Amino acid sequence: MTQNSNIARLLLNYILTARGICHENALILALIRLKIDFDEFDPSWPIQKWNVELNNVINEINIKLNTLNYKIVKISHGMGKHAVTLKNKQRFNLFEKSDMDNNEENNNNNNNNYEDDSGANIGTIDKNNNNILSIILPESNKFYVYINMESSEETKLATRFQEKEISFIKWVIDQFVNNSTEIQSISYNTIDSSVIYKEINQLLTSFSYQRKELKNGFSDDDSDEEKSGEQNNIRWNSFITFTSRSTKLLQYENMGATEIEDLLLQLCELKWFYRDSNGRFGIDLRCIAELRDYLLNEYDLPLCQQCQQLTLQGVMCGNADCCNVENKEQNSIFQRRVWHLDCFQHYMLHVSQTCDKCNNSLLNNGIYII
Repeated sequence: MTQNSNIARLLLNYILTARGICHENALILALIRLKIDFDEFDPSWPIQKWNVELNNVINEINIKLNTLNYKIVKISHGMGKHAVTLKNKQRFNLFEKSDMDNNEENNNNNNNNYEDDSGANIGTIDKNNNNILSIILPESNKFYVYINMESSEETKLATRFQEKEISFIKWVIDQFVNNSTEIQSISYNTIDSSVIYKEINQLLTSFSYQRKELKNGFSDDDSDEEKSGEQNNIRWNSFITFTSRSTKLLQYENMGATEIEDLLLQLCELKWFYRDSNGRFGIDLRCIAELRDYLLNEYDLPLCQQCQQLTLQGVMCGNADCCNVENKEQNSIFQRRVWHLDCFQHYMLHVSQTCDKCNNSLLNNGIYII
């Protein structure tokens, strides 16, 4: 077995140990450590090269997995790269420089500090211990997910769940989707703790400030308070959500409350569902990756206008023509214009600040998808 095959095998084991889902930067870090262990670490590689190498290893893994009807797919998280990276910082501390960066020990000739082409720190390598002392990686909203490629959705679910549990999962997804058809008004503390809400508001502040500058709306005599007040005026009034409270999910008739709670916990651990800080459950990345065709065919869920992927978190155009809950002529409940957070940012910065369908301002006329 070649060293490349060994690296692929060990990286697959790492993914499986992490319950089949890993953040992109976590895998790059794991790959770097493996390259060091196999004495294949190249200090001249920029971060782009490590991304290419990771994709090459994943492709090699997928060739072997193909005969088993499994695959590792890359999927973007709807909440955006900044929020995802911040969350992973808190969980894994992957992207902070270690305290050793400030110590004189880093000046020792036994350590080499490497940078990529843009000057970003790739890592500090301890030659004696053959290890990474610190590493800084760019923000990313990408995850790699180990999924079942069986043609039947029931077969996919049956590899992990019993028949009554599969029925419950489908019922819960029904609740999530049905909730999303209601456009709700924002009241005090309704979604203040939502990461999506906070991230979108930061983008709105940035876009508002840029537009004001272009119009020469601020002068040198304007105070910071005046500028800040102008920016903070933009907040949208409505939201939709693909989530449900646990009290509603406990109303499922064919299982007991304790059984439902245990199953919901298991589903969250497997990244099929997630639970937010307010105790609401929603669809997580594994469910999106593995049941994508089922979700599209069964519910005709909205696709991001930028990347054409399922959008269960992000932004929706608030114009009536773009957010009709039901469109009888086209027999679809989701003829909507939606964007993931990062896709929305790209669209607003590089395409237009108006909706491509209704031509209304997105800056002043949007709806949060949380």
